[in-house]
Amino acid sequence: MLLLTVRKIQFDLSYLQLHKIRRLNHASLSPNINNSHLRHALIYRLFERHTFLTSIEIHTQAKEDFNVFFERFKSDSLFQVSRTLFPFKEKYLDIYDDSMIEEEKALKDWHHLRFEYKKDYATREIDAYKQEVNIFTDTAKILLLGIDNGINVHYYFIKKQEKWFLSYKEDLST
Repeated sequence: MLLLTVRKIQFDLSYLQLHKIRRLNHASLSPNINNSHLRHALIYRLFERHTFLTSIEIHTQAKEDFNVFFERFKSDSLFQVSRTLFPFKEKYLDIYDDSMIEEEKALKDWHHLRFEYKKDYATREIDAYKQEVNIFTDTAKILLLGIDNGINVHYYFIKKQEKWFLSYKEDLST
C-alpha cells in the first residue's frame, strides 16, 4: 500500500480542475509504479496545472504477515504487551454449571504467554495436545486442542490498521 503526503500546496485552479488532479493522483497510486516515477509524474502534473509544491513524500506500509508477527509475539515480551488489547478479556467454562465466566486482566497482571509448541506435545503421555493456527483476512485463531484430555483453549487475534493484536482468550477446557 502506498500512502501519499503532499505538503504546502497553493492551488491556482478551479474546483473542477482540482478534482481532476485528485482523481488522477489516486488512480496513479499503484504498487506496480516505481516510487520515483510516481513522484516525478505527480510533480509534473501539479506544476503543469499552476500549483506550487514544496514537498511530496511517498510512504509504503506493508501488510503485516501473521506468521512473522506471531513468531515475534511469542518471543518478545515487550512486543507482546504492546500488541495485546487491554483490559484483556478471558472467558472460561465453569465446569460445575456449564456457564461461561468472563474476567478482565489489567496490564499490571499480565504474564508473558509463550505459545511454545513442539510436535511431540501431541504424542506425550500426559496433557497431550495439538496446536492449530487459523488465519483469515483480518482475524486469526490459535487453538490448543487436547487429545483425549479435555484441553480446549482458543486465542483470538484481530488486525487493526494493518497490525495484529491479541484480542481475547476463550478456555473451553473440561
